[in-house]
Amino acid sequence: MLNLNQVVNILCYVRPWNVDQFRSLAKNIFSEASVECCSEHEAVDGVGLRATYYINLEGKSEMALKGVDMTSDDIRDMIARCRLLRKLPVAVAKKHLFAMAIAVKSILEERKPQIVLSTTVDSYIIDLLRYFSERMDIKFIALVPTFVNGYFRVTSRGEMSLNPQYDLSVISDLRHKLLDPLYSPAFNAKALSNPKAGVLKRWAANIARVPYFFAKRYITGDRYNYHYWASQLVAMEQFNAFLPSEPGNPSWEVELEKDSRPAIYIPLQMFPECTVDYWSEEVSVVDYYGVLERLIEKHHVAFNIFIKEHPSVMGARPAGFYKKIQNDARVTIIPTYTPSNLVLDRMQGVVVWTGTVGFESALRGKAVFTLCEPYYVCGKRFLKITENTDSKTMLSHVDAMGSIEVAIEEQEELLARLVQQLFQGVFKNNGTWSLDNMKDLEDAQTMAISLRPLLSS
Repeated sequence: MLNLNQVVNILCYVRPWNVDQFRSLAKNIFSEASVECCSEHEAVDGVGLRATYYINLEGKSEMALKGVDMTSDDIRDMIARCRLLRKLPVAVAKKHLFAMAIAVKSILEERKPQIVLSTTVDSYIIDLLRYFSERMDIKFIALVPTFVNGYFRVTSRGEMSLNPQYDLSVISDLRHKLLDPLYSPAFNAKALSNPKAGVLKRWAANIARVPYFFAKRYITGDRYNYHYWASQLVAMEQFNAFLPSEPGNPSWEVELEKDSRPAIYIPLQMFPECTVDYWSEEVSVVDYYGVLERLIEKHHVAFNIFIKEHPSVMGARPAGFYKKIQNDARVTIIPTYTPSNLVLDRMQGVVVWTGTVGFESALRGKAVFTLCEPYYVCGKRFLKITENTDSKTMLSHVDAMGSIEVAIEEQEELLARLVQQLFQGVFKNNGTWSLDNMKDLEDAQTMAISLRPLLSS
């Protein structure tokens, strides 16, 4: 058990835009904490992670493999889930994975932190910190914002993690809030405030990222910096020479009314993104666009399929994606900025990987099909499927759920499972946190108070 007044060694994984945020949070949790930062960015790396990684790259892969205790399954899993490593030839990916693994392990052995504090796993570097922390009995605390405004979660790879002091008294208020058709998570507010400007900004920024991060890698000499390298490759994949136009069909409700088949809704998730890459138990479903295509092909005869873009993603998809789905007669595209909760009222079923629309759907009594085991799953509304699940099975689930009206008790049971995992406080994960912002400083204090029971237990 950690005493709140003892000197605790905390290692924070940071990047230049969140180093102050994590230092402030760590100091608010344990006032006497010894806080060090590790990063692939030299400017904020205080423990030599970057330097050790580059030294290790000079060694041979065989030597690197002997330096880490990882199974072949672990190696394959880490490569397949990382948006950078999976784009590289396997031998090259292994070389970088092993070099970083030795660096991470040696730093944990040398610095001996009791706690590693990070954002939720969204790269192979954080995944290695998680991996070795668990094997060395170090508390790995990974933070992520939630769709419930004013709360965050603690989760490494999307798994359920309980707050030792959860408060079920908020359930009633939360129920009314989340059932409001116009409710929207705070992280979508910017995208919804000026949709056209948001699309233009994302498109222009993506074009600029290709030459910018290429130059950044080679001019700075930091050729293998994860953030620079991954950003360049993802931007190249999502490069669109022309500004994408809204793919949605304004007459989607007409298409709904004139078709007698059950309507199922597939809300597009951000990709690449931790909620697909790392929160999916089966690594096979990380092939997001491939799985989406195969689901449409398998079920379009039995179901009237509707798809809608994520408001914070519009404009940031692979080249040709919007044109392809817009011309796909098997599906109907709902306009991007149609409130998702309004769409749910018109649907009989929803298909998600790990997206929170699945929870919102179950709360409204819909049949929910998940390709994973999301942290919020509770009750009879959910059916986990695979690519091999047949349409007959899905139709039966839709029929069964359609015949059972959702009761308040069922909604409260769903909310209780969610509330048990919520920690009070606003966790910003968008690089806007500032020491000069009093609200941000207050949020760090609130988060620290919320985390203390977990860290001292």
